[in-house]
Amino acid sequence: MDLSSELQSPTKGFAGEISSLKFDCDCRKPKPGLIVRAAKDFNIDIEASWMIGDGWRDVECGINAGTHTVLITGEGTEGGECERLADMTAPDLLRAVKKIICLQ
Repeated sequence: MDLSSELQSPTKGFAGEISSLKFDCDCRKPKPGLIVRAAKDFNIDIEASWMIGDGWRDVECGINAGTHTVLITGEGTEGGECERLADMTAPDLLRAVKKIICLQ
């Protein structure tokens, strides 16, 4: 399995972008399009997967896709209301991964 392909939204911002070409699509968080596509392309079990992110869009995207979710709550991240929605929180990515591994 080649996981080196990059799944990226065609509407993601970049230098020199033309804002009039941005459009609503299922590939923009919190919609789950990219997760669903990755699951299909790489035969990933979404229900056994985790969405780890530092903001409400990440948590909501994971919920919309049917994954478990972790909200990173370290300095400079979005916390607050979405902490209640996430399956768990962690102060950084390393601790999030350690928590997930302990569940297995």
